Formats: sequence, structure tokens, C-alpha cells
Amino acid sequence: MKNEMIKGYHVMIGSSIGNDPVRKDVHMYALPGTTLNPDTVRFDWDTWYAITDELAKTDCNTLLIDVMEGVEYESHPDISAKNAISKEKCKEELDRLREMGFEVIPKLNFSTRHDAWMGMYGWMVSTPTYYKVCADLIDEVSELFDKPRLFHLGMDEENVPNHIPLTLDIIRHGDLWWHDFLYLVKCVEKNGARPWIWADEVWFRQYEFIRRMPHDVLLSNWYYEDFDQYDRLPDRYLAYDLLDKYGYDQVPTGSSYVRDDNFELTVKYCKEHISKEHLLGFMQTSWLRTLPEKLDGHMKSIEAFNEGIKLI
Repeated sequence: MKNEMIKGYHVMIGSSIGNDPVRKDVHMYALPGTTLNPDTVRFDWDTWYAITDELAKTDCNTLLIDVMEGVEYESHPDISAKNAISKEKCKEELDRLREMGFEVIPKLNFSTRHDAWMGMYGWMVSTPTYYKVCADLIDEVSELFDKPRLFHLGMDEENVPNHIPLTLDIIRHGDLWWHDFLYLVKCVEKNGARPWIWADEVWFRQYEFIRRMPHDVLLSNWYYEDFDQYDRLPDRYLAYDLLDKYGYDQVPTGSSYVRDDNFELTVKYCKEHISKEHLLGFMQTSWLRTLPEKLDGHMKSIEAFNEGIKLI
């Protein structure tokens, strides 16, 4: 897989991907954005098998797996949901996926906009306790995934506009953001993996980003709308050009979240605007949880993904 272009699809084991870590009482934290039992992972095995079986019919070779609170952690069991997947079952499933031809890459999002899965530790950002928990989780997930070559740290949308809906804002700025990010990078590299992040921080602070972002970090800019020079968000897709200009390796990311043909548009644009040397692949996201009521949406997303990868 080392030299093969990534043709990836994003899937979720956990469900606490965003929204507000609403406090229920002094002992319990709700999974965000849900009215279900806050101790319950929103995950369905039949849906998971349907998704992965369908992806196996395409040229998909990589699964980016959002772990979150969905597995049983030994280092910090209080993060895991009560019905979280055992490590033994998880390892069995990862082996099955590898036998199907997928490279499996873990993702733990440490952005303060998407760290509700960390429970109370998400309220302890930049403290000694927080740093230890982050390191422990990265070590444990790296071991669970048999020392993967890549490890996705998320790090998207940690900014004021994306925190407006929340009842509690925790946002790192400037040197603190970079300090914590580079600490996470070292934790990943210590386990032999290459750090991988969403690159939207470049939209807001492009000069600082270019000056301080290590080239060893794999970047995924993302843009989910139409690639049109008159689009209301042109700077977001022009980030592909900017990152290529400064020699960063990229895995551009599209999504069916806004429009069905975005992944195909992403492939077309980025093949023309990113040098072959630094274009390491493409990723499709649906941002749908692994639930029966979301299966039709996944199937449409996979269909769009399949049309796009034919152009790679």
C-alpha cells in the first residue's frame, strides 16, 4: 500500500463526532446531538457489513475509521460507551477488512469542536491530564490497529464560527494550538505512523500555516460544493493549489454531504491542480453514522465515490 494511491472512504465506529458535550449530571456526559441513551454507541453491525461489502465491490483500498468512544479502552475506560466494541472483536474485524483488501487507518479527532467523545477530558484541554490521556489513547489505538502507517488526528473546525452553536467554547489560538498539535504529532510519530489531519486551518491563517506546518504531516483539505470561480467559498478549494505550491502531500477530500457529485468534481479539479508527486490519493466522506436509517445515504455516497475513482 505504501506506493499505491489512496482511494479511501470514511466510516464511523463511534458516534460523538460533534455538537455539544451536554452535561446531564455530575457523573454523566451525553453523547452529542442525540436523544438516545448517552451510554450507548450509535452503531449497527449489519449496516457496517453492508457498507464494507459494497465498498469491496469498488476500487476502494483504504478505510479511515473514526474510533471515538466506540471501542473498549484499557487506559481510560471511562471514555468508552458501555456497549463499546471489545478490543478482541475489533481486532477480528480489522483482520477481516485487511483480508478484503482494505488498509485500515485509525482516526481520533482532537479538535475541540469534535472531541465530545473524550467526555470530561475534552474540558481539560492543554492540561497535564489532557496530554497524558491523548498520548495514552494514541498509543492504545496504534497498538489496536497493529501500528498503522498513518494516523488521523482530525484537528478541523477549531475556530469561532464553528463554535457559535455550542454552550461551552474551548478554542486554542496561536502558539497554544501549535504546541498541542505538535505534541499530538510526536505521539503519533513515536508509534511509527505518519500524522494526517484535515487542513482547513489554512483557510483562516494561511501564512502562519505554511510557515509552521511540518511537511511530514499528510494534509486533507476538504471542499463539498461546486468548483466554480464564482462560488461563495473559492478560497477553500484554492487551498489545494496553495498547499501544492508549497510542497505538501495531500489527500483531497470530497463528500456527498452537500451534493452527490462533489467527489467526482474534487477528483477532476485536484488532478489538474496538484502535482503527481504530492497527490497521494482521495477520500470520500458522507458524515453519516453507521445506522440502518443511514444506509441508503451511504449507498448513494459509495456510488458517487465509485464514479469519482474511475477518473483517478
